Amino acid sequence: MKAKQASEATSLEQILIIWHLFDSFPMETMTKAWLLKNSKNPRQRSVEQMRLHRQRFGASGNCFDLAIWLLGHLKDAGLNTYYVGNNLGNQKAHVGMVAMGDSGDRYLCDLGDLWIKPVNLDIAIVNEPGYFTGARISVHIESEVAQVLYERSNCKTSRQLYSLTPIPENEFLDAAHISQNTLSRPLIETRVYRSNEVIHWEFENNRSFFSSMDGLQEEPQLNTQAEWSQRIHKMTGMDPRYVSECFDAFNEISGEKV
Repeated sequence: MKAKQASEATSLEQILIIWHLFDSFPMETMTKAWLLKNSKNPRQRSVEQMRLHRQRFGASGNCFDLAIWLLGHLKDAGLNTYYVGNNLGNQKAHVGMVAMGDSGDRYLCDLGDLWIKPVNLDIAIVNEPGYFTGARISVHIESEVAQVLYERSNCKTSRQLYSLTPIPENEFLDAAHISQNTLSRPLIETRVYRSNEVIHWEFENNRSFFSSMDGLQEEPQLNTQAEWSQRIHKMTGMDPRYVSECFDAFNEISGEKV
C-alpha cells in the first residue's frame, strides 16, 4: 500500500511539474481569426508552430491547442496519456486530456477551462476549492462520463461533461481542424496569481472582469480597440499589435465590429 501511494505521489509530482509550465498561458480564441486570415489552409497547429507563435506574439490558443501542447509534454515525460472531450465536430466542442498515474489513477487535465490543477478521477471530490478559480467543484462519474459541477460564491452552478472514452488521435485532429476553421468571437481568459488565491480574468463581448471566491468584479469599460489591446497585453502578455491584428481579422471575416 505504501509503495502504491509513493508511486502515485511521484506520478502526480511529474504531472504537476509539467502542468505548472502552463500557469501563465491564457486560453484565447483570438489566434483562430488571425490564422483564418493569414493562412491559405488553416489547420490545427503543431506544438512547434504553437511554441513559435508564443515566442513571437505571446499567443497560446484554444482548448484543442492547449490539450495537444500539454499532452505532448506529458507524453515526452513517459506518462500514458489520451484525449477526452465532448461535442466533437461542432461549435460546442470542448476537450481535455487524461494522464495516467503509475498505479492507474486517472488525472483529468483541462487547460482550456484554466483549471488550477488536474482532477484525480479516482478519488471523491465533493464541493472542493482549489481546482477552479472562483468556484468549488464536485465530480460525478457515470457510464464513463465525467460531470464536473462548478458552484460559485453567488450559488450559481455550471457544468462541464467529458466522455472518458479515449479519443483516437486521428479523430481528435479531425475535430481540431474543424474547430480551427470555425470563427469564434474573441474570448480571452487567464489566471491571476494572488498571495491568497488564484483568480480568473476574462475578456468577452467588449467587457472584462475578475472572478474570485468573493464574486465578480467588473473592470471599467473601454472604448477603443487600441485600449482593449493594451489591457489584454497587460493581463496576458500578448503583443498588443498582435491582439489588434486579431481584432482586425475577426472584424474583416465576420463583418462585425468588436
